[in-house]
Amino acid sequence: MSFNSKLRRRLNIHMGVTMRHLRATGEVSLAQYNPPWRLWILRRNEVMIPIEANP
Repeated sequence: MSFNSKLRRRLNIHMGVTMRHLRATGEVSLAQYNPPWRLWILRRNEVMIPIEANP
């Protein structure tokens, strides 16, 4: 994956948070649930962003 591709994905994630009127309080992190030998198309990954809770 190229640097531009990673940057574009990160910007899309931050735009989604902003459009929902949420505020990110930390960095984006990746959670990978499958072993590295699993085919990439079958892997389950999640992107996690800490957000500020609304009162």
